[in-house]
Amino acid sequence: MTKSEILTIICSLLALTISLISLVRTRKHQDRILQLEEINARLSQKQLEELESADKQKLKANVDVYRQDGSLVISNNGESEASNVSLSFASSEQNLLARGEFDKFPLRVLQPFKSFKLLGFYNTDQSPEQVQVVVRWTNLDGTKGENVVDIQC
Repeated sequence: MTKSEILTIICSLLALTISLISLVRTRKHQDRILQLEEINARLSQKQLEELESADKQKLKANVDVYRQDGSLVISNNGESEASNVSLSFASSEQNLLARGEFDKFPLRVLQPFKSFKLLGFYNTDQSPEQVQVVVRWTNLDGTKGENVVDIQC
């Protein structure tokens, strides 16, 4: 073998070695990129689920009932309007509202962070110590909501 043939073989082996090293490194790098893409896809999916959950919460109302200065107050503390708001008592004897106040129901719409005051919720000798009030409503997404509240007279 001549010097030029040996030099050619050495150059070929060197090129083969560099190619193999490059191939191995590229394969490792490609595996890492695939792992990162999978992680990114899972993260994107989780973010979409959180956004959908947040959007659903924005469609929900939170209607509460409480007593204030001899009145019964119905308030919407949610981020969405409540429609078809109705009020009921556990028994008709517990209805301490002024005459005609109960006829205002169902409320067509109760806007977010708004209240509705009903007159005549007062304490008498014949009134019970505690009254159970049930308020029902419909959320923007069509689901029904209900809140049962025990109010001290």
